[in-house]
Amino acid sequence: MIIYQTEKPCLSATLILESHFRFRTCNGFFNPLVIQMAEKINRLKLVLVEKDISQKEFAEKLNVSSNTISRICRNETQPSLKLLREMAILLDVELWELLVPIKKRHVS
Repeated sequence: MIIYQTEKPCLSATLILESHFRFRTCNGFFNPLVIQMAEKINRLKLVLVEKDISQKEFAEKLNVSSNTISRICRNETQPSLKLLREMAILLDVELWELLVPIKKRHVS
């Protein structure tokens, strides 16, 4: 996700340019001042694919909306620790397997 900010301050001054290239402007002005990439923190989407579980099915099992799971899979938002724990239990994986490692492991 790329975030752009316009010169004129208003509620919709922050523009979000998604993969679909849909974005909102403030008073028709578009001036990219700040560009920021969404940081990948969780691996939920990969784990769901590995386990052959759909996002919709997983959302139903967790008792959350499919939109919530979709946003977590796209790393637009991150789950609470409680929800992350519930996800790990349902997927039968360790908590750390749902997270992107911050350091690469050296195997000797």
